[in-house]
Amino acid sequence: MKNIFKSIIIIAAAVSLFAGCAKEEAYVDPYSQNWVYIQEPSATSFTVTFKPDGIWMRKFNEVDDFKTIRCTKPAVKDVNVNLAIDETLIEKYNLENKTNYKLLPIAKLQNETLVIKQGKYVSEESIQVVYENVESIIPEGSQNYLVPVVIKSADASLTISEQSVIYLTYTAEEVAGAVKVNPAGTSIDKTGWTIKDANGNDYTDRYAVGTSGIDFSKGSAIIVDFGKTINLKSVGMVYSSETYSAKNVTVLLSTDGTDFKSIGSYDLVRKGNHNIELYNARQVSAVKIVLNSSQGTKITIKDIVATIE
Repeated sequence: MKNIFKSIIIIAAAVSLFAGCAKEEAYVDPYSQNWVYIQEPSATSFTVTFKPDGIWMRKFNEVDDFKTIRCTKPAVKDVNVNLAIDETLIEKYNLENKTNYKLLPIAKLQNETLVIKQGKYVSEESIQVVYENVESIIPEGSQNYLVPVVIKSADASLTISEQSVIYLTYTAEEVAGAVKVNPAGTSIDKTGWTIKDANGNDYTDRYAVGTSGIDFSKGSAIIVDFGKTINLKSVGMVYSSETYSAKNVTVLLSTDGTDFKSIGSYDLVRKGNHNIELYNARQVSAVKIVLNSSQGTKITIKDIVATIE
């Protein structure tokens, strides 16, 4: 609530400062005003995903429901609060947050006017955003989008607070593959491979001769360098026990073994062996698998496998 009253403090200070030279002006007690604001938080984030061919996988919802409009005192009558999408705030947001968002043009307000009923503090409806002509938006890599929704105006009995904007952020991420039990492609042996974790611990020899399983904790990363460029179709993990399999992983690919680019995070809903099959095979020299979460208390990986096309 501290942001709501920031304007109150400023007004009160101004009244005190100029009281001596502006006695003819009527004193306005800032605490007597009914301030209208958007309920916190001031920002909400979403992630939408698409395939390499530009087809949206996780689509925009038909309607997204956000926060309500509130006032600091009961409304003296039914009051209207008018909302708008303010594109001019995007440049300011980018400068302050060192981001590169642009307007999501398909986002529209379902209702540009919300009503707070007499005697109530909160609008009956929440801020709702609808998405029109989704097919007109072509994914542009990991492009960030922003929709600043502001209180544009309000009934004369209300004073607009500084907490009058909510930033809706959207990140479009490419997901280059899918989880498969039996992936496509031709299996390859481990000749020339090196397998390490992010701390440099080397497991190459153990995986080359076979192991009953190596334990990894949540958050660990496994880096497989193939020793040459291959046309990767899938990469997978074989576990010693379904109980100790991964639950979610992020896969990153590299053409030089140094710079890695994410191709998405994958939920592994079934226990057991997991393979991430690429929709389109990629020319890579290394792959990194980040173990975001596990089915049990640890992740025990018996083998790491790959196929090529």
